[in-house]
Amino acid sequence: MGEEWADAKVETTGEARGLEVSVDREEIMGDGVDLGYVTVEVVDGEGRRVPDAEDEVTFEVEGGELVATDNGDPADLRAFPEKTRNAYSGLVLGIVRSGEKGTVKVRVSAPGLKGAEVDITATLMRDTLLRASRSETDWDDLPSLIDC
Repeated sequence: MGEEWADAKVETTGEARGLEVSVDREEIMGDGVDLGYVTVEVVDGEGRRVPDAEDEVTFEVEGGELVATDNGDPADLRAFPEKTRNAYSGLVLGIVRSGEKGTVKVRVSAPGLKGAEVDITATLMRDTLLRASRSETDWDDLPSLIDC
């Protein structure tokens, strides 16, 4: 009886000091359609997300295109294609794509905060198929690529 199944720790964060980025995946198709999602967190000196941060974050993209930004704030009426977006609950989302093979470099900055960057690899479908064919991939598990 009484096995612990979860625990939680709540800490008060310090002042916002920087930005941290993460991606939903490190590789996208360079087909101009596939999207990569870049999550930006406003963090304190300990790397903890600052939940009340509303800093204006700017996205710069090389080797691809910034399709949209968002923050989840239902009151934010800024257009999705804008390259700047205020954080909401310390978070901002950038959505990118590329129409060619290569590296998509995403840099984020905000006044007074340490910026961050991340690389996403854009591949060609034939490269992905070739890599899959040389692995022990179960082809039944791959998404349909016939219409691509």
